[in-house]
Amino acid sequence: MISRRQNFVDEPPLLAIEILSPSTKHYDRGVKRPAYAEFGLPHFWIVDPDGPSVLVLRRNAAGDEFDVVSRFGPTDELIVHDPFPIRFSVADLLGE
Repeated sequence: MISRRQNFVDEPPLLAIEILSPSTKHYDRGVKRPAYAEFGLPHFWIVDPDGPSVLVLRRNAAGDEFDVVSRFGPTDELIVHDPFPIRFSVADLLGE
């Protein structure tokens, strides 16, 4: 997780991607998600191999939570333009 200690990370990255596992999925969604928003992370993706799916999130205007931009399922092609243009098959990403 991103630390707020000045000697570790003093500004958020442009994008964080969490790949869920059965043992941490509640922590990743319930603890990390609001912590990342509070820290100022602008873009956050959650990859769920069990879905399989990719949830694309962007920090809201208030800066306290992420809004869902898109959800991509196993047969979808993920296409986004922000924070940078990227396109790929969700099945390819997850080795389906």
